Amino acid sequence: MKLKPWLFVGIAVLMAGAAILAVWQYRSFSVHSAGDMVNVLPRKDAALFFIDVSTLRRTGFLEKLAANKVTQDQEYQAFIAQTHFSYERDLDLIAGSVGRQPDGSPVSYLALYGRFEWGQLEQYVRKHHGDCAHSVCWVPAGKPGWWISYQPIHSNLMGLAYSTEQGAAYNFSVARNPKPQPVPPGFAWLTIPQAALSGLPWPASTSSFAALRSVLSIPKESTFSLTSAADSASAAELHFQADLASEEEALALETQLVRATEVIRQTASEKGASKDPAALSNVLSSGRFSRSAMQVTGTWMVSPAFLDALTE
Repeated sequence: MKLKPWLFVGIAVLMAGAAILAVWQYRSFSVHSAGDMVNVLPRKDAALFFIDVSTLRRTGFLEKLAANKVTQDQEYQAFIAQTHFSYERDLDLIAGSVGRQPDGSPVSYLALYGRFEWGQLEQYVRKHHGDCAHSVCWVPAGKPGWWISYQPIHSNLMGLAYSTEQGAAYNFSVARNPKPQPVPPGFAWLTIPQAALSGLPWPASTSSFAALRSVLSIPKESTFSLTSAADSASAAELHFQADLASEEEALALETQLVRATEVIRQTASEKGASKDPAALSNVLSSGRFSRSAMQVTGTWMVSPAFLDALTE
C-alpha cells in the first residue's frame, strides 16, 4: 500500500515529536534529593541505602577511606587510568537497592550521581569483553557468571547493576517522576523491609550477626540512619527506627534491645574494652531506646576514634 503524502508527513512529525520529548526528559531530569535517586531504583522487597559521598569528602573521611588497601588495588587503579573516573573525586551521591530477581538470584542496583566520561567508560567495556546496546553497556564481573551493567540516566546520573543477568541495568526506571520518594534524614541510611532479609548478602554466620538478623526479622521495616551529632564529643549519631505489626511486638523488641545493650555494656566493662574509644562495644553500649505505640526507636553515639578505626 502506498502511503499518502499527508499520512507520511504525519508519521514523520510524530516520530520527531517523540524524539524531542525523549531528549527533553533526559535533559530535564535533575537530582535534588535522596528521594530523586531512590525513584530510579528497582526496589520491590529490596533493602535500600543512601550515602552522601560529598559530605564524607568535606569531612575528610573519604580521603582516609581512599588511602586504604582496597583503593590501591592494581585492578582499581587500571580502571581509573582507563576511564578517568575516581569515586573519591567524581562521585557525590549513591543510592542503592539489594534484593532478588524473579528467579531467586541476588541483584544489586546503584544510582550514582557525579561526573562521568561516558565515552571512556564504553571503551573500557569493549576492551574487557563487554558490549553496549540501546544505551546499556555490560561487562563480565570478576565472579564467574556475574555481570556489571550500566546505563546513563542523565549526563550526571548512572544506573549500575551487579547481577547474573547480563542486562540488568535495563530495569532502572528512567521515566521522569516529579514526586521524590520519601526517605529517612541523614547523610547515610539503610532501610530493610522484612521481605528483604533473605536477599541480603549476610557475612559468615557468627553469633553477633545471627542475633542482628533475629532482631531485624521482627519489624515490618527497620531503618538505620547517620546524622551529625549534637554532642561535640561524638562524630555522628546512629539512629534506629522499627515499625511493627502490634504494640506487643514493639514492647518485645524494645525489651530485647535494652537487655542486649546491658549485656554488651557489662561484657565490655569486664574485658576493659570500655576504655577503648575505638571499640565497637562502646558504640553498641551507648544505645538508648524508646517506644511509641507500634514503633521502636534507638540512638547510638559514634565517636571520631571509631570512625578513624574503620579506615585503618
